[in-house]
Amino acid sequence: TAIIRNSRTTAVFTLTDTLGTGLDFEAVSSAGSFSCNAANPLVCTLPAGTVPGTYALEYTTLVNAQAQGAVTNAVTGTGKGSALGPDSTMPRPLARWSVTNAVTGTGTGTLPCTANCSTTTPVRAASVSYHKTTGTASPVRVGDTVDYRVEVVVSDSRTSDVVTLTDTLGVGLDLVAVTQPGAFTCNAANPLVCTLPAGTVPGTYPVAYQARVNAQASGSVRNTVLATGNDNPSCSADCSTGHTLRATEVQVGKRSVPAAGTEVKAGDSISYTLTVDVLNASTSQPVRLDDTLGAGLVFDAVTAAGAFSCSASLVCTLPAGTAPGSYSITYQAHVAADARGTIGNVVVGQGGGGTPPTCTTCSTEHPLAEPRVVLAKQADPASGSEVRPGDRLRYTLSATIENAA
Repeated sequence: TAIIRNSRTTAVFTLTDTLGTGLDFEAVSSAGSFSCNAANPLVCTLPAGTVPGTYALEYTTLVNAQAQGAVTNAVTGTGKGSALGPDSTMPRPLARWSVTNAVTGTGTGTLPCTANCSTTTPVRAASVSYHKTTGTASPVRVGDTVDYRVEVVVSDSRTSDVVTLTDTLGVGLDLVAVTQPGAFTCNAANPLVCTLPAGTVPGTYPVAYQARVNAQASGSVRNTVLATGNDNPSCSADCSTGHTLRATEVQVGKRSVPAAGTEVKAGDSISYTLTVDVLNASTSQPVRLDDTLGAGLVFDAVTAAGAFSCSASLVCTLPAGTAPGSYSITYQAHVAADARGTIGNVVVGQGGGGTPPTCTTCSTEHPLAEPRVVLAKQADPASGSEVRPGDRLRYTLSATIENAA
């Protein structure tokens, strides 16, 4: 409001209003007798010759994302004679930051400020909330990659402090990488620490990363995010995620060299390989293999035990806590001299802690070659030697039994 007293003005009276940080010019809603531009700074003029009276001007501003603490709009008058009038009624700022909007008046005559020429409007302190989601469905298995996303929502005004997210990966999870840092700065370790700088304007800020389920996982895997800072971040929804782990599966198999179905004969050596495939999660109990050699087979030795421990009776075990993977043991046996018909053996698996072990091929059979008898006759002296009456000839007859009894 400009009040002209005593007589008409002799020159143009100009108001220059510069909007400080945190305020954007919106519109002049009532110009009255003033002529105004539509920019920052706002410049409004009363023409020379304006008669005494009260002249009001109204305009609106928009509090922008840079606002923090308070926005202040002060008007001062300057000109010939006295300059700036005191304003003892100006309220104290409500925060250590203020956003100022100053207007100055220029023209002829004295231009005192006769009333309240400064206003302070508090700006709400920043409100910070956060939550966590996952894009990976449950259940998971060892080796799976899990996607995580944390969103921080800044409202009301800029943050006054760094917002720090600390995400602690639970047992059974390894950090893979931050796939979408956004406005955050992150480390590459567990716990994952990501920071949003002070002065962050209102908005939604996501950070995304991946973790891999490792062999230490058991039952389920969990992780929790905690946000800290002087803006007192609060968890608005779920800030902890969990994924159940698929039950451990154990598959047992057996193969031989020569392959099952191949004809063998007495004395032949056969190499057997037993395999255990652990799937989904580590075993919570030992896996036990009982391998029974059928009639006609004689155990020789374990040639490659791998991760197994074996007894002399071919009872082999994998310890509890064995990670998902394929494990094998190889041993040799030979066909006994009295073997008949077919020879075979069977392995039975148990334990593991999940569902009972399943079998792919857990038995082998080898047909025995048909017996073969080879007859031979030798003479002494050898056949074809010259003899005479009275010589003694010695004959040896032999029968050689081959393949089987």
